[in-house]
Amino acid sequence: MTAPPATAETLIAALTRSLQEEGFNAGAPPPAGTLEEAALALFTLAERVRASFFSVWADTLDDGTVAAGVTLLFLPPVDAGSQGMSGREPKRVRQHYDPVLHAALGRALGTVAQRGQDPRRPTRGQVSLPPGAEAPEWLFLVDFQDGDLGSEVSALARDREAQALFRPFSALPLSPEEAGFLDQTFFSPKMLFQGHMVLFTGEPSPERAAAWRAALAVLPRHMNTLVALERPLPLDPRTGALILDEKLTLGRAISAFSRQDPDLVFIETAHTREELRMLAHISITGHGVVAQLDADTPEAAVRRLNEAAGAPRQPVLVHCSREPGGTARLTVYTVSYGAGDTLQVARWTP
Repeated sequence: MTAPPATAETLIAALTRSLQEEGFNAGAPPPAGTLEEAALALFTLAERVRASFFSVWADTLDDGTVAAGVTLLFLPPVDAGSQGMSGREPKRVRQHYDPVLHAALGRALGTVAQRGQDPRRPTRGQVSLPPGAEAPEWLFLVDFQDGDLGSEVSALARDREAQALFRPFSALPLSPEEAGFLDQTFFSPKMLFQGHMVLFTGEPSPERAAAWRAALAVLPRHMNTLVALERPLPLDPRTGALILDEKLTLGRAISAFSRQDPDLVFIETAHTREELRMLAHISITGHGVVAQLDADTPEAAVRRLNEAAGAPRQPVLVHCSREPGGTARLTVYTVSYGAGDTLQVARWTP
């Protein structure tokens, strides 16, 4: 059996060879004379072959030996009628390397990805290709999970189309304070596990849909998240997804999700009273629920929810409205109740 690569340069050469043997046009091995060059080369190769995701990992096997490697995933789009919770069967290309490289390679990846540049997110980083581009062709969102063997690293690839779909809250028509609140709410979604649904309300619009997708994008990667979609969307491969159609209704999808015991359930749009009732039920059993809901006003959205739930509920609302000139505006509202369960909807304040 051939010994696994034990240097940065031989690792990148072996991975390039493995990709070519699987039919991918990986080109010549990128420069990898140092570990930092090898770290950048991993992103370069992933971009060349259009990988959806890659991970750098190490694990102790049953016999006590340690294995380490790089795994690239190639995920086909989710299509209507797809079977299974994910609806997609990824193709994998794996290249083992000598575990002696692992800890140092993880540190090099942290340097290349500028791990912890955002002090609120010390386990995250990102890489743009071309490097330093303001509007990169490819953007990799990188997560680090530290362990006894070093850091396991995962990188989610987004081309320009996916970047446009998954814009951050700060790029949407929200105040800076509201964008920051929503960003932190979904990065640390404790509130969602306490029965507080988050509803993106107003008329159907690109801005409302973009805000719902922004919530998906900021979630911590360890969350077990299930999504019901009305149309295909390039999701993180760690997210379970079902595409709704005539046979797979939202009600059936919600029932399937509840049997999976997810942390979070994302619904592209809840349409009926029964769908809202099911979502309200699972939201009080420890599951976070995030959905779009058509409603002319924030108050109308809460009334729809309460009628379906059969009891007063306190969702957080992100409401899309139109200014007189037609410009879309997203506003965050909170819900409370006065004497006699009088509904009180107020704009969120820091």
